[in-house]
Amino acid sequence: MRILRWVMVVLLLTTLVRAADQAAPAADGRTTFLATDLFLDMGGASLGAYQVEVNAPHSLLVGVEGGALAGFREAPIYDPAALSHGRVIVAAFHVGGASPQGRIRVARLHWQLPAGVDPAEITARLVVATDAAGNMLQPTLRVAPFAGDRP
Repeated sequence: MRILRWVMVVLLLTTLVRAADQAAPAADGRTTFLATDLFLDMGGASLGAYQVEVNAPHSLLVGVEGGALAGFREAPIYDPAALSHGRVIVAAFHVGGASPQGRIRVARLHWQLPAGVDPAEITARLVVATDAAGNMLQPTLRVAPFAGDRP
């Protein structure tokens, strides 16, 4: 049993070392990984629901996480088949309880970028945003590279 545990530990460490090596910025033609955050600046309005279209024509979306505040912590709804097509629509809604206001991180997207792809190619367009009653809102959408833990 101890031998099996050691084998598992060695395999896990090998996998982690390879993943860290792949995630590092590469100038030699290797693939890199990037996380981007989607922010909605609601001003004084409360967010009830949103839908955002994200395009990254030369990149592969490899993961989707939820936001930072209550009501939007769960991963947004998206089509998993879209992960490999450079375009994805993410959407989420919040019912019950207080809706968040101000600047809100609504999602974090993880990308695999081939060598030479500029992260600035990742663009997003707000399709719709509403308050909890379904009234249309016009918040400001911003895509930003992940910069550590921040709301």
